[in-house]
Amino acid sequence: MQKFFYITSIVAFACTAAFGQNFDPSCYFPTPGNGIDTIQRGIEQGWAIGDGLLDLGANPTTGNQRIISQGIHGNLTNHTVLESGALINLRNLAVKKKWDISLSNAIFGHFHSTKVLDALIMYRYRPMIYWADENGDYDTSRYTNLRSTVHGNSYTDWYGGGFNFVDVMAPYISTFTNDSLDDLIILGYTDWNIPLDDSDLMYVLFYKGIQFNPKETIKFCDTATYFGSVHDTIKSTGKTYANRRFGVGGNFQGINRKGWVAEDRFGNFFYFKNSLPFSINSFINSMMFDTILSAWENPHLKENTQILPYSIYARYAMRVMPKETWDHSDDYVARFTTDDNRTEDWFFFQGGSDFGSKRLLIDSPDFQIHPPIGN
Repeated sequence: MQKFFYITSIVAFACTAAFGQNFDPSCYFPTPGNGIDTIQRGIEQGWAIGDGLLDLGANPTTGNQRIISQGIHGNLTNHTVLESGALINLRNLAVKKKWDISLSNAIFGHFHSTKVLDALIMYRYRPMIYWADENGDYDTSRYTNLRSTVHGNSYTDWYGGGFNFVDVMAPYISTFTNDSLDDLIILGYTDWNIPLDDSDLMYVLFYKGIQFNPKETIKFCDTATYFGSVHDTIKSTGKTYANRRFGVGGNFQGINRKGWVAEDRFGNFFYFKNSLPFSINSFINSMMFDTILSAWENPHLKENTQILPYSIYARYAMRVMPKETWDHSDDYVARFTTDDNRTEDWFFFQGGSDFGSKRLLIDSPDFQIHPPIGN
């Protein structure tokens, strides 16, 4: 039986023989020379298979497995679908579809159908959703440009302009208003040619999945709710900082609704549970006051001094810690920048029904991986 899988750096690091017994028992440990096929990036006859791999599941119509990769001859920069039968034979890959688009930077969600994943690409002033067809394929003719109902006057010739969609928070995709289609939350700010004091204002844009129509080329947000100023000043110190809420969404409580863990400029982390009933105001309140990891309780954390839209922290939602088979919760995995020797460490905090009920401390994670000596 062939096994086909994708490995990211964190998964490969976590699932080593030395640490395997501490993680999910279903974690698969490949053994070289034991009938395992491998895709390795390399140029051969004009191909560079393995670039930009996407895991979007089987063909929703045929059920056949797919490898979706860039670097395929004749379509190097865009993605190509390689498909076979029930099991992929890496020695006999067949090109089934060449897409005219690269989705390496896409974030996927069920915006119009539960059977296929649509692709959201976050351009600064003109985010686009590329709609999947019934076979799970994409092309540049099927898209919707996302707009904000509030905006400034910068770059107004760029598909609307005047609103920065990307520099303060990654898009948050989950089921908020129904149990089937995904909704979308974007935190951005109004952008002006000549910014004045407090002119760049942050808004939470909300797009209901049930309101999306793949036939529309433009979709305005359903609501835009004020969040605060991009540049806030602490009155006690006079220090001005850039507001941000970069983070990661995950099924941290096992309720099949993705929550959101996000950090601010100072190393404070906030948690939105995404419990019912949902409201935008509850999300904003959580991003202001529901602290799950505080800077003052973790004094070795460094402030996030990176210029927007970058962050000095890395975070993931994944199921890696041991848990019962009925527990489908994601764990929170993060790497923090510290003022001691833990900057390259990975910290694991176990998900579950009680996630968020207590503060997270980097001095007492559920598990921790320190890099090998010499790194």
